[in-house]
Amino acid sequence: MESIEELTAPFLLPGAGERASTMILMVHGFTGSPLEFRRLGHYLNRHGYTVHAVRLPGHGTTLKDMTRTRWSDWWAHIVSSYEDVIRFGGKKIVAVGHSMGGLLALKLAVEKKVDGAVCLSTPIYIQKRLACVEVMKQWLGNSSKSAPAAPAAAESFYYAKPPLQCLISLWFLLSHVKRSLAQVRTPLLITQGSRDEVVHPRSADYIYGNTSSPFKAIKYYPNSTHAILTDHDRDQLYSDIYHFVNRIIG
Repeated sequence: MESIEELTAPFLLPGAGERASTMILMVHGFTGSPLEFRRLGHYLNRHGYTVHAVRLPGHGTTLKDMTRTRWSDWWAHIVSSYEDVIRFGGKKIVAVGHSMGGLLALKLAVEKKVDGAVCLSTPIYIQKRLACVEVMKQWLGNSSKSAPAAPAAAESFYYAKPPLQCLISLWFLLSHVKRSLAQVRTPLLITQGSRDEVVHPRSADYIYGNTSSPFKAIKYYPNSTHAILTDHDRDQLYSDIYHFVNRIIG
């Protein structure tokens, strides 16, 4: 049986043929892990693309590890991973980010040269009830008792009760990216589950309306929650991502 760190380990899937030099850089969400990208990663890899799914500092290990990190640490790891992709031979790069990972993908599109970005359930507006509940949990002192939780089918891993200081840092990252959206000019695919219980669906509209990408598309998935990568519409989502990458890369 795999340990937690083995289950949530970052992974690299070398591509084949003409598409091998196109790197898909996958970034998981807040308290998540690369595990949720395994199915999509293998799907895109079967089409020839090289896939690199990162594990952000403090994620996919222990809650104590996460407590010591902030958004600057998560961002620094993305920059380092991007540079690794270049050294590995990536000639074209597409960043794919889920939730907070989508914010980091958008920031990468502003700060570095990327050929496309895919935002999966990326927050601009948070469902208010959920946000208030999480903050109250922290102030009631439950964070030290938190334990990682792995949902059904072992396709994702997250911390059930993230540290308050990390939640606050996430908010600063969100505000920072929101202010810079007009600087995003890379081709963009924005996806959003209509039943998302974490991110308000109007976030997708805001990203679409406030970025400057000459080519961008927005897609809603009526049967998907925040766990869009493993939810009911996942096959359609994977197909849409593949066709987007294929269109912008050729």
